[in-house]
Amino acid sequence: MNEERSFFLFDLDGTLTDISEDEFARKYFSLIAEHSDGTFEMTDFFRAINIALDSLTSNRDGKKNNYELFMEVFASKMPDHDVSFFESFFSDFYSSSYEELSRIVRPNDRMISTLLGLKEMGFHIVLATNPIFPEEAIFKRLFWIGLDPEIFSHVTTMENSHYVKPQVEYYLEAASAVSAEPEECIMIGNDAVLDGASTKAGMVFVHVKDLEQLERVTEGRKNQPNQG
Repeated sequence: MNEERSFFLFDLDGTLTDISEDEFARKYFSLIAEHSDGTFEMTDFFRAINIALDSLTSNRDGKKNNYELFMEVFASKMPDHDVSFFESFFSDFYSSSYEELSRIVRPNDRMISTLLGLKEMGFHIVLATNPIFPEEAIFKRLFWIGLDPEIFSHVTTMENSHYVKPQVEYYLEAASAVSAEPEECIMIGNDAVLDGASTKAGMVFVHVKDLEQLERVTEGRKNQPNQG
């Protein structure tokens, strides 16, 4: 592994957390249904959210961030309610019912230990989670696994991102946010397609199952001066 690469990008779900996307999604949508309390039909919700998510993976001009585009498309496909209604709905959801997910979001202790080791050695750490959730939701998941968002040089969220995985532009934007060249970055994740697309931007991809690669870097740098 090229030791000149000093920016480490970590995926969240299935990487820093020990929970499958399917398990998370089932509980997430169950909580949405409960929180809606019949305000809208869940069949309409699922159709609208799929269309809105598809819009994030379409050809983008980068003018609207993910939150703006998602809410615009999502609300347009939901009958009887506008953008302001759903902004309030999701805001209330993330500050209340969403907390129930903390019971099933478990930390990947070995991966977190590696991340903290790299941070202590002075490497730049980025949370490169697929930005299809707002900042509040992502920050809470970090707190649930014992990580303070402040330890990251950058966290990709719906509000500050204009692309999603596996778009190459997502990785270029994430690198740019920390003034890094893609060739200086290592992406760590559990999805060979979504996270592996980082190689198309010029990054190195390390799968969570190949954690030994990162641990060797950690061990090799322990006695070297902090890079600041």
